[in-house]
Amino acid sequence: MVLRAIPEERIWLERQQSPETRRAYRSDVLHFTHTMNASETSEFRKVDRMAVVACKRKMEADGAKPRTVRRPLAALSSLFSHLVDQHVVHANHVREIRRPRFSAHSMRATFISRALDSGASLEEVQRAAGHADATTTKLYDRRGYNPERSASFFATY
Repeated sequence: MVLRAIPEERIWLERQQSPETRRAYRSDVLHFTHTMNASETSEFRKVDRMAVVACKRKMEADGAKPRTVRRPLAALSSLFSHLVDQHVVHANHVREIRRPRFSAHSMRATFISRALDSGASLEEVQRAAGHADATTTKLYDRRGYNPERSASFFATY
């Protein structure tokens, strides 16, 4: 399957700002279609959650590091979000897949949550995080989030 031959997928790819991101996302999508033996556009667009989980597990079994697993899932999720927005597919099953964590974003959220939990004021944490607006700092506060209470915690992958 050649990504350029698929109109909506090509539009999605061209909307990526960075040439490096376009190159990486193109490679990630082509690797996924190859892994899933999806040679036709119609096969690719019928991808379900289990196909994505199988691809993720294959990457992990092949020894891929968490960052190497996250990027292709991010590329596929972005593509399927675009396809949902364009009414080409009905759902973005990639969005549901748990991705390896411990990114700069998660470290920032941990810092902010722990600082607030330890009694630092929102304004102090906002300054330490370098945020211009306290609303941004609040977005990183995970003190009220309890993954053990979410339905996805009990799902078996």
